[in-house]
Amino acid sequence: MIIKSISLNNIRSYASPKPIQLTTGVTLFEGDIGSGKSTILSAVEFALFGLGEIDGPYLLRHGAHTGSVLLAFEVNGKEYKVYRSLERKRTNISQKEGYIVEDGVRTDYSVTEMKIRILEILNFNEIPRPKTSSLIYRYAIFTPQEMMKEVLFQPVERRLETLRRAFEIEDQITLPLVQRLQAEIPLIQKALQEKLELVEENKERCKRLSDDLSEIATAEKLPVCSLHPVL
Repeated sequence: MIIKSISLNNIRSYASPKPIQLTTGVTLFEGDIGSGKSTILSAVEFALFGLGEIDGPYLLRHGAHTGSVLLAFEVNGKEYKVYRSLERKRTNISQKEGYIVEDGVRTDYSVTEMKIRILEILNFNEIPRPKTSSLIYRYAIFTPQEMMKEVLFQPVERRLETLRRAFEIEDQITLPLVQRLQAEIPLIQKALQEKLELVEENKERCKRLSDDLSEIATAEKLPVCSLHPVL
């Protein structure tokens, strides 16, 4: 994903929707503490995935009734625009329905539907979770400093579990195994069928041999010994 521009309207210290243009390559945000560097990164995350772990009152500018983020980006040479907004109702701040522009066509989405579509566009192989943004984005692309400390100080087992979930390691291991087993099942079924047919043929041969021995024993007046197939 290559970010082209982002417009913030009433998002924390950004009151004007004037777009911030980004050039191709590495972009460095420089400024004092509280100047709005982290706000830009949080706004990018909000535009893509909605509030999730981001608190509505944290994003919406103090005293503003509405706020919005418009993010323009490129994936595999295809350009997209994503729009999400916030609305204050008394003491509650909630996100509203947004839209995505693909190939010049705008499509409106609900909050959940939009997250699903964004995950598809970014090719993030994860299950949408309503109360989180994206595990891959959170731990592989943008991890706030306070959350990085939380990960580092977790017990080893929990930290490994977090990384497995973020990078979908279980899926990367399990999916090829399942695919290989699915491909082998018809071969196993065929081999078992062939063995079953062979067992039936041997049973028929044993029956014929037993009948032949019975006839010979009767003719020669010998004791009859029946043959029973061993399975």
